[in-house]
Amino acid sequence: MSKLILYMLLHSEILKILEKEGYYSISISVEKYSVNHEIYDFLDQLFSMYYSDYGGLNCKILEEKILKEYDKVVTKLLPRFIKMYINYLKQKEELGKLTERLEILKELQK
Repeated sequence: MSKLILYMLLHSEILKILEKEGYYSISISVEKYSVNHEIYDFLDQLFSMYYSDYGGLNCKILEEKILKEYDKVVTKLLPRFIKMYINYLKQKEELGKLTERLEILKELQK
């Protein structure tokens, strides 16, 4: 379970980045739901794509690669990946608003 590896190696750094960027409610949610928070699924996909040449990536290799490049991961990759996650949340929220408006319009047309 590679998201558990991400949790063990990067949890405190994820919280620091979220708080530094002012995303306190997301940080609290990540702390509350721990490894079960959706951010770990999102990061798992991104790290898998980043580190694997041809598909999946096992936990041991992921751990080795993160530890080998820990400074790079924490200072460059993780902040970028978290920004991508925040953008994903914003798009998801906007889509929800658009869907809600569409449903209202459909009701008005009846």
